[in-house]
Amino acid sequence: MPRLFRASLASDCNFYIELFEMNFDQQVDASGLLCPLPLLKSKRQLNRMESGQVLKLIATDDNAESDLRKFCDQSGHLLIKTEQLDEQQIIYLQKK
Repeated sequence: MPRLFRASLASDCNFYIELFEMNFDQQVDASGLLCPLPLLKSKRQLNRMESGQVLKLIATDDNAESDLRKFCDQSGHLLIKTEQLDEQQIIYLQKK
């Protein structure tokens, strides 16, 4: 069930942000690792997973998202969602 949060841009301008908790099956923490290690660790974990399962990758490498987008385009896996949390990139991939 989504959670709704109210945020205010100005005193007379309010909007709601809907936050979904993303479900995942496996997680890889590649924090502190540089290219190509986040990609290689993700690829290795995806190879162990069943079709349709979701991998959550945590990375601090600035190139992780673009590397994984290219990888998904080539391999057929799906990049579902990316989030930026401070210096961490949170990337969700679904195995084809």
